[in-house]
Amino acid sequence: YLPGDQLAVFDIGDGSVRLIDIPNKKVTTLVPSGIVDGYNLVYWPKDKHLYISDQALGRVLRLDLKTKALETLFDKDARLTQPRALCVYQDQIYVSDGKTELVCVMDIRLDDNLGIKSADLRQVTQKTGVVAMTVSDNCLYGLQTGNDPLVKLLPEIKPARLATAWGFLMDNDSAAYAPFLSVDTNRPMGFAASPKEPRKFFLTERTTNTNSIVSVKDYDFEQDWGARSRADSKKALSDFDYPAS
Repeated sequence: YLPGDQLAVFDIGDGSVRLIDIPNKKVTTLVPSGIVDGYNLVYWPKDKHLYISDQALGRVLRLDLKTKALETLFDKDARLTQPRALCVYQDQIYVSDGKTELVCVMDIRLDDNLGIKSADLRQVTQKTGVVAMTVSDNCLYGLQTGNDPLVKLLPEIKPARLATAWGFLMDNDSAAYAPFLSVDTNRPMGFAASPKEPRKFFLTERTTNTNSIVSVKDYDFEQDWGARSRADSKKALSDFDYPAS
């Protein structure tokens, strides 16, 4: 999303990058087909440029929205050989890598003309397998492969467990039922935070049989789910344990 109700998108039909001007109902091409094999993109308000992850060629590119000039920021860096998800969190750009499965922050220094003075990578998580990221309630969230698809990455890393209507937390590794969310690294997934409700997210899930939009919310269930009384958790409410009137 860009200022002025504009959207920057990949056109999967020809591989180009396009700008959708919603108020004026206009579409323009920012990057023609055949130049980038994009996986994700993000707008950085600090320099008003678009950043693109090119997983196939191992690059992170910077696009000037005024001149449409492309600049390579990282190219086959040993720490970032398959850049995937991009996200702006606390005024910095974070990127995940498909090979190392790490999440790094891009330490970018700008000159007085908003050009790149220097750029480096700093690891912020252990292996996660993150394919998409978004921000909600001042926390950085990710979609990852494995048993816990929804994960809180920062300020601390921990799974965001989802509860079932039957009284237990979802487990993607269970043989009793099919996974509610299944992250496939070969299929890009949409992942967006609700602008109205903290820690609520919308996900696009594509499988061989279905295409769906799913809404989930992080209630921090895993912290108190197993508690049976206040002895187990001061926050937990259980049967015959009610606040004083």
